[in-house]
Amino acid sequence: MKALVISGGGAKGAWAGGFVEFLSKEAGMNWDILIGSSTGSLLVPLIAVNAFEDLKKAYTTSHQRDIFSNCPFFLHKTEEGFKASFNHFRILLQFMQGRKTFGESRNLKHLISRAFPEKTWEALQASGKQVIATVSNLTHNQVEYKYARDCTYEDFCDWIWMSCNLVPFMSLAIKDGCEYADAGFGNPIPIQEAISLGATEIDAIVLQPRHKVSTSPPASNAFMLMLKTFNFMQNQLAHDDIQMGLSESRLSGNRTRLIHTPIELTDNSFIFDPRQMLKWWYMGYAHAEKMFKDGFWDTGR
Repeated sequence: MKALVISGGGAKGAWAGGFVEFLSKEAGMNWDILIGSSTGSLLVPLIAVNAFEDLKKAYTTSHQRDIFSNCPFFLHKTEEGFKASFNHFRILLQFMQGRKTFGESRNLKHLISRAFPEKTWEALQASGKQVIATVSNLTHNQVEYKYARDCTYEDFCDWIWMSCNLVPFMSLAIKDGCEYADAGFGNPIPIQEAISLGATEIDAIVLQPRHKVSTSPPASNAFMLMLKTFNFMQNQLAHDDIQMGLSESRLSGNRTRLIHTPIELTDNSFIFDPRQMLKWWYMGYAHAEKMFKDGFWDTGR
């Protein structure tokens, strides 16, 4: 059985969408198991049924307002790109209303429902593929895997949304009496789950470069410092996930191919800029085409 695993990465999911579009449409690749973490959880159900037009629209036309119902930071356009800083008024308003997070991402839930409508859900259920969203259960301190086949449409949309919510910047969701947050806190690249399901070939898309050589500048404000800290922790978790996945892959005798972005796309995956994400989509598509022509899948690397 073949599996596709897609890591977290916020807006960088656009790159993964373009990458897989080429593999599916032009290279004729198909996967029996599709597992996502964070933004990957939104990607995999649409990839499973080749709904690339809906997927592309979701990733290349979305703005901040499509994600955040209460955005906890300001965006400032600079020559280098974007700079972010806390919106103290909105954060204070959140706390005055008794909320536990700096911002709210209820609009993302509506975006998921539009990108992944019930007709796509029905096609997914009829496909026979195993599609899994990863979530972090903060109440029980454990990672959970939510299988589409075991869920209702509404429940699975909830799990996708919860998988993408990086608290404390986004909503803290409560379901079945438990608090849930971004899958990246527990398992940013769920390779081991694919192995446990019996996958013999795994394509794992990691939305960061293989070798990160860039030195980030000093944090310019509290928001950037917090984001920098989160990025560091999640990069370390991703590294550990990869090493454990590869070790288990060698023991089980399957083939795991790691696919990284060729460059660091952004240091702030919270910024949803349609023009930038459209560029990333085409970059991902072109990179997949190059790797395919170079024989990456022939050599089994």
